Amino acid sequence: MTRSTTPVRSSLLDLLDPYAPTFATLWTGLLANAPQEAPLRVAFTSCEHGDGTTTAAACAAISLALHGGREVVLVEANAHRPGLAELLGLPAGPGLEEVRSGEVALESAVRETDLPGLRVLTVGVPKVTSVPPRAAELSRIWQNLAGENCHLIVDAPPAPAHPQTVPILASLDGVILVLNARRTKRGDVRPVLRSLDSAGIPLLGTLLNRCTRGLPAWLRPPR
Repeated sequence: MTRSTTPVRSSLLDLLDPYAPTFATLWTGLLANAPQEAPLRVAFTSCEHGDGTTTAAACAAISLALHGGREVVLVEANAHRPGLAELLGLPAGPGLEEVRSGEVALESAVRETDLPGLRVLTVGVPKVTSVPPRAAELSRIWQNLAGENCHLIVDAPPAPAHPQTVPILASLDGVILVLNARRTKRGDVRPVLRSLDSAGIPLLGTLLNRCTRGLPAWLRPPR
């Protein structure tokens, strides 16, 4: 019996499939405006937990690994409601929390995936004694990851619900805000925009999630 030479399809592509055109369009725009020699370092955040940030960040990373021309590391930085390990079928730890505490080296916590060019650093297992990260601390970690000249996608906690969200976002090049079409209101977005503006964090764009019946009224352009 001869062995099949058909390549195994990555399960991550199945996760991306329903949203592939959206993220391909996203990266086409961002890559066109980015310096060719510099990798992207982008965070995904939202107004509330449950808006789909983890799925959006994961799909963005998968798409970028396919279209971005260099390797991608997807990092989960939301210790309040971890979900990336379960979404991708990975062990919960060790991850970012264990790297920050010095329990494991960074290279030991970053995992390969079955999609060439994509690696993952989950948040790990947060402890009661864990302290909020500082921008300088995270910048060192991002620098070590990006030292391999790879793109960096970070799944960040909702803003401004958690004080440590701003340092996470400030340690990166820009933010994509995930909105939930079913519940996000104009009043939910304003404090997020104010916190980004006051910290000098560029908003690179917004992503409308769970949109099935057109744009919410407050997002529709005037006639």
